[in-house]
Amino acid sequence: MAAQSSAHAAYTAATVLCIFALLFSFAKADCGGFALSCDGISVSAQGGLSCTCKNGQGGFSRASLNLNSYIGNTDGNLVDGARFANSCNNIRWYQLGTANQGVAAECKKRDGSVGSTTLYNVQRRVVNNRGNLAFNNCRRRSLLEAVNAGTVDGRKMLNM
Repeated sequence: MAAQSSAHAAYTAATVLCIFALLFSFAKADCGGFALSCDGISVSAQGGLSCTCKNGQGGFSRASLNLNSYIGNTDGNLVDGARFANSCNNIRWYQLGTANQGVAAECKKRDGSVGSTTLYNVQRRVVNNRGNLAFNNCRRRSLLEAVNAGTVDGRKMLNM
């Protein structure tokens, strides 16, 4: 009887671990990382992202996404928002390693002057979904990363 109970507990634990592993892998995949499976990445002056991505069926698909709907300009800095292309010039793709890739531009400040080059990490927000690009919010992941780094909204957090 004890052996049967122990086997049942081990089976239940293994099932729960598998479910968590699947949930974590889907959440992580949905949060960004498109550039790992896409090539020929470029950004137009209007904020259009385009590239060729693996489609999950052994081939490649041409993919595009209007980043102007998701990125804004606040006082010369690229931020979450919209319509950055209306107030930014020299919009282009940048790459600093595999995890930091995105849009670089010079954007107008509130006083009308143009700021220095500002960057927006698109790699952390855009996902390749079977050859189609999708922009994801990923706030939960960002919050977890901030907690692990020791701050949330500028406040110090205790790490365990």
